[in-house]
Amino acid sequence: MGIEHCYLYGHSMGGCISIEAAGLLEEYLLGLVVSEPNFHPGGGFFSKKICSYGEDEFIDSGWQQMVAQDSTPWSASLDVDAPWAVWRGAASLISGNNWKDLFIQLPIKKQLIFGEYSLPDDDFAFLTGSDISTVILPTCGHCMSWENPRALAGALSKFCK
Repeated sequence: MGIEHCYLYGHSMGGCISIEAAGLLEEYLLGLVVSEPNFHPGGGFFSKKICSYGEDEFIDSGWQQMVAQDSTPWSASLDVDAPWAVWRGAASLISGNNWKDLFIQLPIKKQLIFGEYSLPDDDFAFLTGSDISTVILPTCGHCMSWENPRALAGALSKFCK
């Protein structure tokens, strides 16, 4: 694509993906920001709910049930995803990796963002005491991109300047 340098951002499961990608793209990255990533194996609420179904059952009926039952913007995202990819992504979060250590070890500029309603969090507290930048977004929790998009955009913009 001709991109010589960039910043990378990932939220939640995307945080884990961006940590893995950053390890492959180090020389191209100007920095990495993650917001409320799954730093540890075991998955989060939705991953566990998704994997409470077997893969075939989720593809056949569980995926559509989750789309129909969720009234948040997340359901629109889920609705356009391939059910098999959703299930396998959730399963990979549950089987997991130690993404916190990978994040810490990356030799690039990094930042961790949390919504104030998601705190306290042990990983956030640990990294706040390190040389890694941490930011708390006001009046939001895990769903910060629709709960307080202005604050999230501001934090990302400030990091990239």
